[in-house]
Amino acid sequence: MKVKSWSIVVGGCISVVVILGLFKYNQIQAAIAFGASFPEPMESVELAIAKPVEWQKTVTATGEVVAKSSVDLSNELPGRIEKVGFEPGAKVTKGQLLVQFEIAEELAQRDAAMANTTIAKLLLERNTTLAKTGVASAEALDNAKAQFNAASARVAALDATIAKKTLLAPFDASTGLHELKMGQYLAAGNVITRLVGTDTKIWVDFSLPQQQASLAVGDSMSLMGYPESGAVVIARDSWVDSQSRNVRYRAEANASDGLLPGSFVRVSVPIGAISRLIQVPASAVRYDAMGANVYVLNPSEEGADAPERASRRTVELGAENDQKILVLSGLNAGERVAANGSFKLRENILVNAVVTDAVLQTTAPLME
Repeated sequence: MKVKSWSIVVGGCISVVVILGLFKYNQIQAAIAFGASFPEPMESVELAIAKPVEWQKTVTATGEVVAKSSVDLSNELPGRIEKVGFEPGAKVTKGQLLVQFEIAEELAQRDAAMANTTIAKLLLERNTTLAKTGVASAEALDNAKAQFNAASARVAALDATIAKKTLLAPFDASTGLHELKMGQYLAAGNVITRLVGTDTKIWVDFSLPQQQASLAVGDSMSLMGYPESGAVVIARDSWVDSQSRNVRYRAEANASDGLLPGSFVRVSVPIGAISRLIQVPASAVRYDAMGANVYVLNPSEEGADAPERASRRTVELGAENDQKILVLSGLNAGERVAANGSFKLRENILVNAVVTDAVLQTTAPLME
């Protein structure tokens, strides 16, 4: 009787366990079916194409802008200003009157000297005629010649003084600021103004360490921030500075409103051989404890909800410029990578890549 009672209890427990097991199994199967009814996770990113580019190592240096034509105009002789022929900061043309000093005294002396020259010339002509007939002696003729030459030299000396007191623009230029006034007295050697030529070209002087001084005359370089002013090396010093161990260069560039003589600019100088590397947008590169990596987009399997899947790829990076990074290894030209939005990706996730106009314009041949 007791054995029969225990058998009933054990059989009941087993039945309960089986019923609960079947119930839980059905729940799990229902959950699996419910989960399977949802689509696989997918992310949208901007597409970038690994683009082959020619790259050459560059170094940057500080250059000084130098005007091709520039001079500090000063007066050689003292005097009082009679006329100022230009406005501060104005443009002047070659031969234009800049400053006229008082020359009334010199003009009067010149008139007297011209009169003496005329008399001396008449005397010389008379003695020359008389010397031919033997009436005038050779000594008288020589004296007449000396008097004429002296009178002519006096006129030339006064002309030179007048010219020194009449300051003209030696070339087309822009003038500096000044505070010159009529009637103002200036001692000799005062700087009147600085003239800077209005040339279409300017010079940029810069120096490179002797280990990097491989530029030759005719090589191209660039001025950072002035893409319209492409520069070409036109001269190179023939020695290395004993103090800095640098070699000095001079480049010629297109003039620009921002390139004022005396200002400093950064120059980018190519050195070494040209290499062929891969370039991707900076937004495509992710960093973690393992280093730099990108997500390469590979075709997904048939029937997938998105055309591509992401695959993490470790890469070795080179220089970065203008939001683009050079890839030294790890990518091949033409491979599709995730750019903006790549931070959302993980290994093997489905990806819908959005093609932007920028990608079409820069990498259209690679996408065909």
